[in-house]
Amino acid sequence: FLPFLGTEIRVDDEGHLHHKFYRKEQKKQITLHYRSHHPFRTKVEVARNFYKTAEKSSTPEYVEESMQIVDHLLRCNGYSNPRQYLTFRHKVVSTKVRDTTMVNLKLPYISEQVSTKILRFIKSQSLPVTVIFLPGKKLRDIFCSSRPYDRRKCNNINCLICPKLQGDIDCSITGPVYQITCKHCDEIYIGESSRSLHDRLGEHLRYARSPNNTSYQDEAMAVHYRE
Repeated sequence: FLPFLGTEIRVDDEGHLHHKFYRKEQKKQITLHYRSHHPFRTKVEVARNFYKTAEKSSTPEYVEESMQIVDHLLRCNGYSNPRQYLTFRHKVVSTKVRDTTMVNLKLPYISEQVSTKILRFIKSQSLPVTVIFLPGKKLRDIFCSSRPYDRRKCNNINCLICPKLQGDIDCSITGPVYQITCKHCDEIYIGESSRSLHDRLGEHLRYARSPNNTSYQDEAMAVHYRE
């Protein structure tokens, strides 16, 4: 199988394409935790979306194997019996009123009990309101840049990453999808990261330069260069 972003792909001897859901071994088993301060419906949808992705990205013979990967991920994040959310039906209190223009009302999410009481009251009073519950503030919402319109640029004269890049970009971009080609065997590595290109490729460079370092023994680049 050849890993490509969120899937693994192979072509058999008869030319048929096979694929399945994929998560890097080095990727931490972290997603929205079951005990996090989010509406229960949001957690259900997170679980459902993982399973839908696993199913749609797999050919029939690999669906169960892909689903087991999602099982493990969700159990690591506090979801017991995670496949129950595939058929879970969340009770929704309707606030629709016929022939009336609805108004959106945004409120902070506190708990499932509080949200349900608010929705039931709106329904009992036939109010033309659609409630949107918003998650609480996070640290990144509180701490912001004092110069939000500045574009980050690489100012390192001796940068080891920028000279290796192709196109009109530098290593400061974040959220990249990138390709690395080994100069020795022409094998290709395709990856993605939510961090800057400098940080991620800098890690790959360290792993390649010190493949025998015990701290890097399970990293893809270190494994490749040891082989």
